[in-house]
Amino acid sequence: MLENTDQELVEKYFSRTDSINIKQRNLPHWQQNNSIYFVTFHLADSIPKEQLRAITLQREYWKKLHKEPYSINELKEYNKLFSGKIEKLLNQNNGSCCLNNPTNAKIVADAIVFMKTKNIYLMNG
Repeated sequence: MLENTDQELVEKYFSRTDSINIKQRNLPHWQQNNSIYFVTFHLADSIPKEQLRAITLQREYWKKLHKEPYSINELKEYNKLFSGKIEKLLNQNNGSCCLNNPTNAKIVADAIVFMKTKNIYLMNG
């Protein structure tokens, strides 16, 4: 993904055949060296409360049935069951959507740039 000596962007997206480092906190985090990451910000009101509560209860039940450390198949199941639902709700543009405001979006972008290292290239989306 990152810059070579000529400062050109060499894009490398997630590859199922390359090594994947999976860490577990609140959600599974998949990491792959030298790959492009997409970061999505959402606000507390971006998912209707009743739908978020239902997903949260389903996720808690799933976690009672599946104990850590999770297998690769369990992580795939988790992502299929919960990440897709969340993504669909986020794409409905519920809530205030204040990051659509260019001034607010610039504040977030500036914060990312402030933390920028040679390994981060910011792409506008």
